[in-house]
Amino acid sequence: MVLLLMKVIAIVGSKSSGKTSLIERIIPHLSKYGSVGAVKHIHAGLVEPKTDTKRIYDAGAVLSIGTAEGRTLVAAGEYRLTELLDELCSRGIDFALLEGFKSEAELPKIVLGDIKVDNALLRYESAPDANVEEITQLILSLDDYETLQSLIRRVKSHPGMADAGCVVTFTGIVRRDVKEKGSVMAIDVEKYDGGAESKIGEICDELKERGGIIEVLIHHRKGYTKVGDEIVYIVVAAAHRAEGFKALSDAIDMVKEFVPIWKKEITSEGAGEWVLGEHDPRRGGG
Repeated sequence: MVLLLMKVIAIVGSKSSGKTSLIERIIPHLSKYGSVGAVKHIHAGLVEPKTDTKRIYDAGAVLSIGTAEGRTLVAAGEYRLTELLDELCSRGIDFALLEGFKSEAELPKIVLGDIKVDNALLRYESAPDANVEEITQLILSLDDYETLQSLIRRVKSHPGMADAGCVVTFTGIVRRDVKEKGSVMAIDVEKYDGGAESKIGEICDELKERGGIIEVLIHHRKGYTKVGDEIVYIVVAAAHRAEGFKALSDAIDMVKEFVPIWKKEITSEGAGEWVLGEHDPRRGGG
């Protein structure tokens, strides 16, 4: 089974709730359907702190890699979760299992115990109680987690790519705007149910009708997004760069103007204010 996209789920719970042991049980089941990667949120420092690889990193190396037969250890600076997921996707990983990350509101989650989190899809009292087959079927049914790399892979799989001369991309990130009520530190993005994805599809179809445009894919993330986080991706395959860049620029403007998405800006003063687009249905009045 070859997947072009990646499915992501977080296993969360209190300390010593058995998250790692549950992931160990899930991996053999998921591996029947594709490759599995994992990211662990570590609270007690880097893995294997006494290794030479860690010592070299602590001496000032930006990146330190230790490798041996069948095993590689990497010590590096902090990465955003989106960057780590991009790395898994670029390696062709089909399923990403995250241990921890309970504060990431957008992530679907399997919960061990009674902790309160957003987007909990399954909950078990403890790891031994977890039904791994039920979990596997849930993961297979999840929406695909889009990254820039996953969109590029999908575009490159298009049957018309033999006629392409370029693939051009746009990545929008959350900017720290200065407002009267303080600097914007994060935004909470909501999509109009059904309408947002439908409009995005219409924009892609309209752009693909242009001469020389082979494929257009757009993805806008939702949920809580911090300053510096990636929020929108656009990928265009075209016969020539001039056509590609023109379609890319127009796609950015069309998403901003026509897609029913609204954003709540959260400032350094704790204030939150909804910013509605021109065509947002919540404006009323048609």
